[in-house]
Formats: sequence, C-alpha cells, structure tokens
Amino acid sequence: AFLIVVISCFNYINLTNSMYARRIMEFFVRKVHGARAINLLKQYAFESFILLLIGFLLAITLIELLPYVSDYSVSFMTQSIMFYGGLTGVLLITFMLSVALPSSAFAFINPLKFANGTFVSNPIMKRLSKSLIVVQFVVSFLLLAGSITISKQLDFVTDKSPGITISDVVTVDLPNFYYPN
Repeated sequence: AFLIVVISCFNYINLTNSMYARRIMEFFVRKVHGARAINLLKQYAFESFILLLIGFLLAITLIELLPYVSDYSVSFMTQSIMFYGGLTGVLLITFMLSVALPSSAFAFINPLKFANGTFVSNPIMKRLSKSLIVVQFVVSFLLLAGSITISKQLDFVTDKSPGITISDVVTVDLPNFYYPN
C-alpha cells in the first residue's frame, strides 16, 4: 500500500509539473505586468494545496464509505491515529515536492529571455522529472513482479501434495510434566 501511495505521489508531481508547464505563458505575462516572484509562488502553492487537499479528502471519504457499498472494510483506520498521522505526512511531503519543483523553475525565470526565444529550460528540472518517472516505473515493476511471485508461490503451496495422508495421522496429548497447574 505504501508503494502504491509513493507511485501516486510521483504521478501527481509529474502531472502538476506538466500542467503548469502549459501555463508558463500566463506566468510570464504576469511577470511582465509587474507580478513579483513571491506572488507567483504563493498562487502556485495555494492552487497546488487546494488540489491536493481535495484529492486526499475525497480518498478518505471513499475509504470511510467503503463498508457501506461493499463487503470490504478498512478496520485499521478507526483503531489507529498513526494512519492519519502518516497520511498527513504524505500530504505535506507531496505538497512540498509538487510546489518546490515547478515553482523554482517558473517563478524566477526572466520573461525577456522567453520573449527573445533564448529561454532554455532548467536541466535540473528535466533530470528530476525523468528520475521521478524512472522511480515510478521501477516501483511499479517491483510491485508486479512481487505479486506474480507471491501468486505463483501460493498456487504451489496449495496444489503441492504434502507427501502424507492427513487422515492417517494420529496425535496424542501428553500430560504436562514441565508446567504443573
């Protein structure tokens, strides 16, 4: 479950980066008209936080409604505050990564270089985005390989003959000599 959350966080970060890369012209127009970099960072952080918060609240609501619509229930959520603490931690880490990466690329770029056509994208951002995608695919591959291996092992254990006939086994209860009552 943790690896699936990591994959979804990396996917969210990559999707928000590409979404805001399409809005790069809006950021440059606002900078040309006098917007400061800190104002752009605040706007980007607020938009990202609202989007992320809505997603997490929707996920928690769906998990809480799960026992009412199906036979499955998630019992650890009502018993442990650790789940909600971990969820809050994941929310904050994802928020920091999804805001810090694109905002550092967009907010401090000179719009005149973009207008002249000499705008060069940040190579660190490109490498970071590619590495997030690679990590996402590696974790997905590990999850798939692990689930296939576990499935094959379970099939082997259930289908393999134990080598004895269980109905012919005799058990004898011995008196308890070592731990008298």
